[in-house]
Amino acid sequence: MISHEKTDQDIDHAFVFETKAHVDENVSGKPTSGKSNTLLVHCGATAHIITDLSKFTKFDDTFKPDKHFIDLANGTRAKNVALKRGDVDFTVVDLSGTSVKVTLRNALFIKSYSQDIFSVQAATERVSSVTFLPDSAELTYKDGTKFVIEKHGRLYYLNTYDNIGDSDSVSCVRSMNEWHQILGHCNYDDIKKL
Repeated sequence: MISHEKTDQDIDHAFVFETKAHVDENVSGKPTSGKSNTLLVHCGATAHIITDLSKFTKFDDTFKPDKHFIDLANGTRAKNVALKRGDVDFTVVDLSGTSVKVTLRNALFIKSYSQDIFSVQAATERVSSVTFLPDSAELTYKDGTKFVIEKHGRLYYLNTYDNIGDSDSVSCVRSMNEWHQILGHCNYDDIKKL
């Protein structure tokens, strides 16, 4: 969505592709907007975008919102959209089921966005790679650690956990085939619904 590359003098320049909140149907059939505790994986974004100021652990004191410009895909330009820039820590579960603390560097705080965004471009600049498959994707860190990126509808999401130690949820990732076996060879469509 946004970049923070310097162009001339003290002006930051950014590129944005307009997105709408993901509308999906939950189990009850009611529409839901966006996904909580997830990062929307976006190939057009040039910086990570976080909508909650409390998630930041460190700020860039040199960042000036009035000098940071965002170019929208429709050709318009805006400033004062990104209010802060800094680092954000998340907990993500890798393919083996291990909780891993990750830091998104130089993320932009944009409170007006409806969804946190994970920039593929920003990740690959830091020697990570993302592989997209028809029904899922994988994020691979430079040390070989792999993370599942889930596909919901036509969008991809990276699941995060605010504080995994205090959660009632299980922090284990299993492949579709493993769940098929664990659930007594339940059919794949029913597993996806779960």
